[in-house]
Amino acid sequence: MKAVENKDYEYYDHTQERVNSIIEAAISNNMTVVYPKPNQLLLDIDAEKDYLLLPLKITKIENILDIKLKIKSKIISSSGLPHQHIIIENDQELSPHEQILLQVILGSDYKRELHSLVKLKNNITPYGMLIH
Repeated sequence: MKAVENKDYEYYDHTQERVNSIIEAAISNNMTVVYPKPNQLLLDIDAEKDYLLLPLKITKIENILDIKLKIKSKIISSSGLPHQHIIIENDQELSPHEQILLQVILGSDYKRELHSLVKLKNNITPYGMLIH
């Protein structure tokens, strides 16, 4: 399944070949590729307000879902601030669908998460990743 150009003129080819090409290009440019582990959330934060709301959202999720979340790392995106990549570890394994849902709730870029959902649906691996 291929995505088509939308009104923002963004294009994403949802194929295994395209994902492999992105990974190969990142590695050849000495970038780090972070793959999702079942006990991690990979956030792509694009706005300062989302970053500032993160502690409150983490507390709410911990209280409602009875899980423990801990920020493992924060890395400024190659785009510069306010763009940040944040890795959160939790004390439970989550399904890929749960990971994507929680990442959106925590303020991760919704378009990235939507692409992750499409990749997951089409059995494209990895369904989500961070590159920095």
